[in-house]
Amino acid sequence: MTIVEFFDKNALDNIVSSLVCECDKVIFVGDNSKQIYKALDDYKEVLARHGAFPELDYMTANKNQLTHILSVLERIVLENDDIVFDLTGGDELFLVGAGIIMGKFPDTVSCHRYNVRTDVLADCDLDGKICSSRHIKLSCNDCVTLYGGKNMSVNDWSFDSNFVKDIYSLWEITKKYGRLWNVHATCLGTICVNFPSSSPLILSFDRLEAKEVLERLGYEIAIDDRILRELEKYGLIKSLRLTELDVSFEFKNEQIKKCLITAGQVLELFVASRLVACSDEDNEPIYNDVKVGMVLDWEADDEDTVIRTTNEIDVLAMRGFVPVFISCKNGAFDVNELYKLSSVAAKFGFDYAKKVIVTTELDSLGVRGEYLKERAKDMGIRIINNIDTMSLNEIKRVFKSLWTN
Repeated sequence: MTIVEFFDKNALDNIVSSLVCECDKVIFVGDNSKQIYKALDDYKEVLARHGAFPELDYMTANKNQLTHILSVLERIVLENDDIVFDLTGGDELFLVGAGIIMGKFPDTVSCHRYNVRTDVLADCDLDGKICSSRHIKLSCNDCVTLYGGKNMSVNDWSFDSNFVKDIYSLWEITKKYGRLWNVHATCLGTICVNFPSSSPLILSFDRLEAKEVLERLGYEIAIDDRILRELEKYGLIKSLRLTELDVSFEFKNEQIKKCLITAGQVLELFVASRLVACSDEDNEPIYNDVKVGMVLDWEADDEDTVIRTTNEIDVLAMRGFVPVFISCKNGAFDVNELYKLSSVAAKFGFDYAKKVIVTTELDSLGVRGEYLKERAKDMGIRIINNIDTMSLNEIKRVFKSLWTN
């Protein structure tokens, strides 16, 4: 079977039919040969990850000249067997051309369209024939690769039962101390850098020296003994020693250390762990892949680009082909965060992307908070506010629908 894809600016529309159908060849038809050729390697990589190895080819036609489009499509039909036009994407005139060619070769050409959100392959020519299809779920890395990017981060959190339990413990402490938690994490991270030890999990420092280092960097506190004692109570640190002169303890493990020395990390991991736990009525996971702290390189395909465009997305979750981009804010934020989230989602998901901001204290921002809510609504961003007051059941109910609206 040969699938003809009408090249679209949305990369998913260009490849989804090739992923779900078992085809021998894919011919991309569009008006920009440079864009098509540049995308082929990315498409080939994603297809290969899912066990599909069709031959990829392309042809170009002037998008404003129907006669030229018809000439190209007729040539494809005459030179290939078992032609299927995929109508999921493409410029209008190309789709018009497909209809005309189908009328001219009714016994040779068929067509279908794939609905990404409902996971349905529809027979558009009503001939009762449809190619065999399979259910495909893209990973977070697939999504980024598909749109010409690359994940530059090395974080690969393991959400085993023990770590999830630790995340819940951290979340309880984070909720209790609010903004102080973020400041404390930043200070602790700074101390780790300036007071190295023989073991990466052991931290020991002089209080006065630590205070001087932090004051030079503009921080008003050095360490909060209350937080450290709670961390010890939950088993997140051990061998805690607090005196008037110095502090020492050992982190439980490397993942916990990252949580304790990075502001905002706990909220991101809590959100991710709740997404991983989301399941449907058949106890099947709602989201097939969840990543935390992905650093995305926008121009991974362009080796000649001197200044790289990169963005970090707090949490990315995949529901089949639908990406959900989530920004986590355990404190105040401004409208720039809305623009950042929108730009990343537009680049790596186009119209299929869902945009969400999870926050703890938007209501406390007063008039500015109300403005952010209205602006987010205008930009199609869903805000989940006061997550620190929500029960696990409430969070599950809300998170199950993030990919739908």
